[in-house]
Amino acid sequence: LRKVQEQQWINSDQSDVDVIGFCYEHGIACFHLLFIRQGKVLGSRSYYPKIPKGTESAELYMAFLLQFYLNSAAGRQIPRQILHDCDSLDQAAIEEVLKGEAGYKVSLYQNTRGERAKLVAMANKNARIGLESKLAQKGTQLQRLLALEQALDLDNKVARMECFDIS
Repeated sequence: LRKVQEQQWINSDQSDVDVIGFCYEHGIACFHLLFIRQGKVLGSRSYYPKIPKGTESAELYMAFLLQFYLNSAAGRQIPRQILHDCDSLDQAAIEEVLKGEAGYKVSLYQNTRGERAKLVAMANKNARIGLESKLAQKGTQLQRLLALEQALDLDNKVARMECFDIS
């Protein structure tokens, strides 16, 4: 148990930090968040938001950030620090909105160094891996549909499939 706890410990001057990783390709985006509370990594999670066509990555990043932290129904705690690497965010405006919601100062940090840069790099790597996994899964589904079309000798692509459970 002690060994696991040592591996979760992060040497940080602030105890509540979220680290955001981001990857956007082929119309699919992945945000990967690391949640650090009281100097320990509590967990991480990937999010795949639905994206309207023609959305720029900066607009997507800003929308996700605000929706994620301002969704009061989810009951999320807004950390005092958020690490990211998006250079086109209006940090001052976001900090002000999050401060109003949280009731305390919230700081966004970009272009971090040292251990913080490693955390951002890890979150970005996890976001890339998550996106590659999602794209591979999508490709596998398309391959299965093509195989079904060939097996049934269909002239048109499968547009709709219905299944019934008769058990």
